[in-house]
Amino acid sequence: MTSSRQKFYDYVRTGCGEVSGASNVLNFFPLHVLSQYQSEHDISGSVGEIGVHHGKFFIGLHNLKDEGKRSLAIDVFDLQHLNIDGSGHGNKKAFLENVAQHAQDPDDVDILMADSISVSDDDIQRIHNDFGRFKLFSVDGGHTAVHTANDLAIAEKLLANGGVLILDDLFNMNWPGVHEGTARFFQSPERKLAPFLIVTNKVFFTTFSYQKEFYQLMHSTFGKVRNAKVRTETMYGFPTVILHLTKLDINEKKGVIVSR
Repeated sequence: MTSSRQKFYDYVRTGCGEVSGASNVLNFFPLHVLSQYQSEHDISGSVGEIGVHHGKFFIGLHNLKDEGKRSLAIDVFDLQHLNIDGSGHGNKKAFLENVAQHAQDPDDVDILMADSISVSDDDIQRIHNDFGRFKLFSVDGGHTAVHTANDLAIAEKLLANGGVLILDDLFNMNWPGVHEGTARFFQSPERKLAPFLIVTNKVFFTTFSYQKEFYQLMHSTFGKVRNAKVRTETMYGFPTVILHLTKLDINEKKGVIVSR
């Protein structure tokens, strides 16, 4: 077992509950399975998130990164005048304190303090040069339609083939802009992403080539777990697992998800 994977287990068990934020710890169980699959199939890369708040979800992603890779946190942080919809109140000091306490190799975390709308094609190229492709990327930034469509486009450009994009609040009635922005994004015939999983308040997407594999992986894995309820619906033309989880745990010795 690598020390980074142990750090991930520790974070799921206790650390996540010590970090303020709305992300549900149950999100990390499918991520654990997906990260294992990526490692076994040579899908490597960095991890990142737009809209990290105090790091609750970001730290779990970071603790799944590949050895030698870095993590990128994009947030307005102290530039709250740019947070026009008030969808989060990221705090750089709190974020860094949580990273220092709960993240494996905290020095491997890089921060881009900016409104994601200002991230240009040149910026994306620089990120590619510094980080390579991303195997995990979360979008939880501004919840306006414009921000959501923009952030999905950024994430798609950065994602590796077989990478996973996690979108927050698509079905949250308080943030209809996320739904509108996602619909705008998927109206383009050039889109290269497809959904395969909905769990808690997040939707998981991957590149077309891996949609079927990841859908089947989620269905077969959690279909065998006692404290999981699995069904399938069609989303944007793709079969998508609707997953309800309760009372799960991670077995450190085997590195698998078990029911409590």
